[in-house]
Amino acid sequence: MTNYQEDIELLKDLINELNQVVRSVPCNLYWKDSNGVFKGCSDDVANALGLVAAEEIVGKSNKDLFDSPTAYLCSTNDTICLTENRQCVFEERYSTKSGFLVWHSIKKPLKDRQGNTVGLIGAAIDISKQKELESLLKIALDDAKTDIKAKELFIENLSHDVRTPLTGIINLIAELKKDKTHNKKNQGIIIILESSIKAFLNFFNDILATCEEVDNTGEVFKKSSVTVNEIFVDCVALFGSAIADKNLSICQKVAASSSGRFFLNREVLLRVLTNLVGNSIKFTHTGGITLSSYTTAESLVFVVEDTGIGIAKVDHERIFGRFYRIDVQDNKKYKGSGLGLFTVKKYLDAMNADISIESVVGEGSKFIIRIPLDNDINNTPTPNLQIKPTLDRSKIQNLGDKKILIVEDSFLAAFALSNILKDFSFKVDIAEDGAEARKKVRSNNYDMVFLDKDLPDVSGLDLLPDIRRISRYDKLPIILLSGSISKRLRSLANKIDCQEMVVKPMMADRMIEIINKYFAR
Repeated sequence: MTNYQEDIELLKDLINELNQVVRSVPCNLYWKDSNGVFKGCSDDVANALGLVAAEEIVGKSNKDLFDSPTAYLCSTNDTICLTENRQCVFEERYSTKSGFLVWHSIKKPLKDRQGNTVGLIGAAIDISKQKELESLLKIALDDAKTDIKAKELFIENLSHDVRTPLTGIINLIAELKKDKTHNKKNQGIIIILESSIKAFLNFFNDILATCEEVDNTGEVFKKSSVTVNEIFVDCVALFGSAIADKNLSICQKVAASSSGRFFLNREVLLRVLTNLVGNSIKFTHTGGITLSSYTTAESLVFVVEDTGIGIAKVDHERIFGRFYRIDVQDNKKYKGSGLGLFTVKKYLDAMNADISIESVVGEGSKFIIRIPLDNDINNTPTPNLQIKPTLDRSKIQNLGDKKILIVEDSFLAAFALSNILKDFSFKVDIAEDGAEARKKVRSNNYDMVFLDKDLPDVSGLDLLPDIRRISRYDKLPIILLSGSISKRLRSLANKIDCQEMVVKPMMADRMIEIINKYFAR
C-alpha cells in the first residue's frame, strides 16, 4: 500500500472516529449552514425530536422539523447569532413528536478556513424536567403564600375577636376599682376578676407569639429611649397583688453602670421580663424575687433571680422549647401553657440577645439576659424618672372643647374607651359602622378619631382615607385599633398614611401618651 493510500485510510479512520464522537457525544449537538439547513447532529438530537437517526434531520430546516411557532423562534435565534456574529445563549421551547422540550441552547458562528461565517454550531442541554419542577415549585410557593396570608388573616381576626371584648372588660374593671364604696368582699371579687382577665390576656398573647413571625425590623422592635428603672417599675407594678398574696418580697437593683438611658425595644423587653418574673412568682413559696441590671463591655445585662423550687440541670436547655413544662412533684399545682419561655427565647433571638440559666433544685433559679450594646446607646447616668406617663395639664388646655369620635361596633369596647376619654373631659361620639362614621364626620368637627380595623360593613383600612377626605381638619389624628398588628397590616396602614396604630386593649397609660402627643402645646 502506497503512502497516499495509507493517508487516505488514516483520514477515513479519523473521519469515522470524529463521526462517532459527534453522534455519541452526550449532548444535543448540531450544526447548520448559513441558510439554516441542518448539516449534522448527534443522535441525542434525533432522539429528542422523536426521530430514529441523525440522517433524518440532515438536509432539513427548522420549518421542516417543527410547528410554525417553534420554527419561527429557532430561526429568529439563529439569525441573531449569525447577524451579530457572536456566541449567544437562548432558552428554546420545542413542541415535538415526542412531547414538549425546553432546551438551554448555546449557538456560535461556524467559520471556514478563511474565517468566513458559513453557518452555526449549537449545543443544548435539556432542562425540561427542571422547568417542570420550577413550575411545581412556583405553584407550591404560591400555595404557601396563600396559606401564610390565610394564617395572618386568621391571627388578625382571632386577635380582634378576643381582644375587643377584653378591652371593654379590662376598662370596666378599672371603672369599678375607682368606686370606693364597694365592701371588702366585692373589692376582692374585682381584684380576682382583674387578675384572671390579665392572666388570660397574657396566655392569649403567648399563643399568638408562637404563631406570629418575629420581624426585628418591624415596629414591634422600634427602639425608644428608656431607663432600666422605668422598665423594672413597670414590670413590678403588674405583680403587686400576686407578690402580696404569696407574702414574697421583690427587690430591684440597678448598678451605676446601667443607671443611664438606653435605646431599647421597651415593649418586647418588658414582655420578656414580666414572663420571667411571673414564672419566678409561680414557683417561689418563700423568700422573694430580685430584678437586677448592670453593664459589661459588650452587653446590657438583666438578671431575674428567685428563691423558688429550682430547675434540674437536665431541663436547663429544654425549658425554652415549645410547650415544654418541667416535671415537678405536683404539676397540677403549677398551671401554664409551656409557651412563656419559648416566647422569651424567640423574642431575644430576634433581638440578637442571649439568655442563660443558673439553677439548683430546692435553692432557686437565676435567668441572665445579655443584650448587645449598640453604638447608639447613651449611657449617661440620669436621676430616676417618673415611671408612669402622666397627663401634662400645664401644656394641655380646654380638653373639654376637644371632640372625639369612636368608630367601634362592639358596644362594650366603645363604652369602655368612651369612659377613659371622658375622664380626660373629652366630648365623645360613637359610630357603630362605616356608614354612621362618614355621616358623623360630615356633620361634626372632630379633633381625633379612634377607628376599629374590623367593622361590620367596611374595613377600617378602607374607611380611614374616606374619613380623612371628608374631615374639615386636614391633619386629623386617626388612631387605628386592632387586635393584632402584623407586618402585612403595618405595610397596608403606612400606604394610607395611618398616623398611629394601637393593639387592643387600649389602656389608660397608652391613652395618656396619645393625648400628650397630639394635644400638648
